[in-house]
Amino acid sequence: MPDRMNFVHKVQPGDVRAEMKWRPIESAPRDGTLFIAYRPLAKKSHDPIIKVVRGTPTSNHLWECTIPKGMDDSNYTDGACKATHWMPLPELPEVKK
Repeated sequence: MPDRMNFVHKVQPGDVRAEMKWRPIESAPRDGTLFIAYRPLAKKSHDPIIKVVRGTPTSNHLWECTIPKGMDDSNYTDGACKATHWMPLPELPEVKK
């Protein structure tokens, strides 16, 4: 099994992505990277509005009720709700052994 952490969006020191702020979904990684997605209408399909998802290179199935007005029906995540924003995952905490 591949190391799942290889797919996590890693933030490097000095990287502008290091700032934990929301970015437009159009700028999200589409290479299998895990990131935090904001899906404002997900509650209409009984899903969480904040979820860790994987960015995908192709558009996937989407619940129509989760598409905000004025947005297209593209979905480049492994979730079924339209994400409008994303942010990288924070660094993992250090655990003493």
